Amino acid sequence: MKTSSDHILTSHVGSLPRPDDLIAANRAREVGEAIDEHVFREKLRGAVAGVVRRQQELDIDVPGDGEFGKSVGHRVNYGAWWNYAFHRLGGLRAGWAGPGFSAAAALPPRGNRTDQR
Repeated sequence: MKTSSDHILTSHVGSLPRPDDLIAANRAREVGEAIDEHVFREKLRGAVAGVVRRQQELDIDVPGDGEFGKSVGHRVNYGAWWNYAFHRLGGLRAGWAGPGFSAAAALPPRGNRTDQR
C-alpha cells in the first residue's frame, strides 16, 4: 500500500470517459458482432494504460483503471449502475414516472412499509 508522510495522497474512484475506439468495441460485443477477443483485450489494455498514464501526468498518487473493464457501449451509459442497483435493491421497477410524479404518493401504505419505526 502506498503511504505518504508529506502530503495527502490523491486518487480517483469511479468511471472515467472511455476512448471512442473502446466504446465502439464494447458496443460491437454487446450486440453480438464477431470481434477478435485478443484484439479487444489489447485495445482494453492500451486504454487502461493510457488512462493510468494521464492520471500520473496529473500527479494522481494512486491512479485507477477508470472502470474501463466494465462494458460501456455509449459515451453516456448508466447501465452498469442500473444493473448494480436493480440486482441488489428490492422494490425497484423500470419505467417513466411521467409528469407530476410524486415519490411520496408512490410509497406503499404505511402499514406495508418495511421501514416502520
